Amino acid sequence: MAIKPLREINDQQKEKIVEVVKELLDRHKEIKFALLYGSFVNPDIQGKYGDIDIGLYIEPDQLNTYTYILESNIEAEAYSLLSSKGLNIVPVEAVLLNHAPIFFVSKLLKGRYLILKEDEEALTNFIEEVGEKAMDNYHLRIESIGELVGETYVESG
Repeated sequence: MAIKPLREINDQQKEKIVEVVKELLDRHKEIKFALLYGSFVNPDIQGKYGDIDIGLYIEPDQLNTYTYILESNIEAEAYSLLSSKGLNIVPVEAVLLNHAPIFFVSKLLKGRYLILKEDEEALTNFIEEVGEKAMDNYHLRIESIGELVGETYVESG
């Protein structure tokens, strides 16, 4: 993966982008909640961003299409809508959280994110599920680290 230079962006542009993306997501009833994460919401790099990262959660019984099709459709719609509003400076990356690796989702939820669309019950249930899976896999991670370093790994507090 190549490191991309960060782009300049002002607060008005950011607000408009968030508004437009929220409008888009509200039109998709199959999306229960959506999270904006990554450089776009990172307070350590004010006035700059790499791309717009959106995590999507689809109602499980609505998952009748290949994941990459759902993701690419949202990316294309977002790009088209943002471009039509004169905001064609923005690359968008959508990730379906339903099948994302637990490590990725756990890291996302521990970091800074902005809720773009919310079904409170679905979001709460998802966070609880991620927490349970992370706890279930914790001992495996510790064992793996121990194997890598060739000794018993003890996590510091």
